[in-house]
Amino acid sequence: MDAVDTPAAGTAELIRRLHEAGLKQIQISRLTKIPQPRLSRWAAGVVPSSADDALKLRELLDQVAAPPPAGPDTQEGERAAA
Repeated sequence: MDAVDTPAAGTAELIRRLHEAGLKQIQISRLTKIPQPRLSRWAAGVVPSSADDALKLRELLDQVAAPPPAGPDTQEGERAAA
């Protein structure tokens, strides 16, 4: 699993990865509507816990909203229910 996909990946790490992908802070700011000075503080590691808390909520939503993987057990259970 990629480091950015884990719950431990915080806001500063995400900004670092976006920079590695070639985006400048002003571009990130325009695309996300997050003020550039705030991004700069976050990139420097000054990240309020609420920002990382929001990431944890997103992670949970992604887990809950993701469709279950299709597999032999799933298909068999669907046949039995039909």
